[in-house]
Amino acid sequence: MIKLVISYLVFAETFVDDMLNVEQMRTGAFTLVNSLFDPMEVFSFIMNIFKPLLKAKRLNLVLKIVKNLKLPNNHDSDEE
Repeated sequence: MIKLVISYLVFAETFVDDMLNVEQMRTGAFTLVNSLFDPMEVFSFIMNIFKPLLKAKRLNLVLKIVKNLKLPNNHDSDEE
C-alpha cells in the first residue's frame, strides 16, 4: 500500500511540474530544447508509475518491442 501512495505522489509531483513548465513556456521563461532520449527509459518510467496499482488490481502491463514494424498491406495512403 505504501508503494501505491508513493507512486501517486510521484505522479502528482510530475503532473504539477508539467503544468508549471507549460505556464513557463507561455510566459517565455522556459524554452524547449530538442535532445536525444531513450524511449525505453521513458516507457520504463511510465510502467513503474502504474506498477503498484496494477499489482493491487492483479493486472499486468506488457510492453512488446517490434524492431522492424511494417505497415499492413491494406493501409490507407496519404498519396491518394
